[in-house]
Amino acid sequence: MLEVLWWALTGAWAELPAWPRPAGGAPEIAARADGSFAVWDPARNRYKLRPGGQWGVLDTEVAANPALLRGPPTYNFGTKELWNGLEDHGKVLCNGLIRDWVSWQQKAMPSGAEESEFDLLRRVLTQLSPHPDRSNEILRPGPPVRVFIDDTRDFPTIDSGYGPVPVLHASAGMRRILGLAYLIVWSWREHLAASRLLRRPPVNHIVFMMDEVENHLHPTWQRRIVPALLPVLSGLAQARSVEAERAIEDAESLMRGSEPSVFKTRAAIDAELHRVLGGDDPF
Repeated sequence: MLEVLWWALTGAWAELPAWPRPAGGAPEIAARADGSFAVWDPARNRYKLRPGGQWGVLDTEVAANPALLRGPPTYNFGTKELWNGLEDHGKVLCNGLIRDWVSWQQKAMPSGAEESEFDLLRRVLTQLSPHPDRSNEILRPGPPVRVFIDDTRDFPTIDSGYGPVPVLHASAGMRRILGLAYLIVWSWREHLAASRLLRRPPVNHIVFMMDEVENHLHPTWQRRIVPALLPVLSGLAQARSVEAERAIEDAESLMRGSEPSVFKTRAAIDAELHRVLGGDDPF
């Protein structure tokens, strides 16, 4: 069912086409629970350009000249590609979780600057933690470490209250959450980068489909994962600093009549908003 929905939305199959069997009994629906992901981006997949870089190519023109259709039909990530990278005809489509995580961590912008990929990853991990209200059970990135003698890469670590553990050694359920968090951040940031290059506005909505949500997850995580994903996906568009988001949250709390968490008065909130937000910020 999800494969067919994916095709209806994107016009491409994530794997093999769901052709009906020529003969057989009653139809059945079976699910894959292999930890794979598929991503389709209107800015990067199956976009149409004339040789001069012009848009507005008709489907009939593409049928006559398939070279007008640029980009892979979809990004398919098995476990190997998710962690180690995805390539196509010599082009690196995705660096993979291991390289990107460490790279984002090493180039993370100082506090107060525009939110970096690593800042966003930390926020997503916090939101997807099994108990985000317990400080000792929040998924926090630790320092990168060398793990193998014959692999020169530094590997990310995660600290969930028991000290840093290389992500490769995390439990199956935690690796699935880490992979999901990474791919959410990667997909959104790559869409923004592609939109800037194409001089097109980014999309204002995301379609997210997931099957076997509870597979390999602790019962507590099973109950939290779907509600936790909603604010994660709705918060991606905010490319503000952590300080700016904190000030905005306090301002919204004050407007709702509830207790702000950091800046307690209207004057303090107003001063902080002026300090951390640009003059053209819509808030």
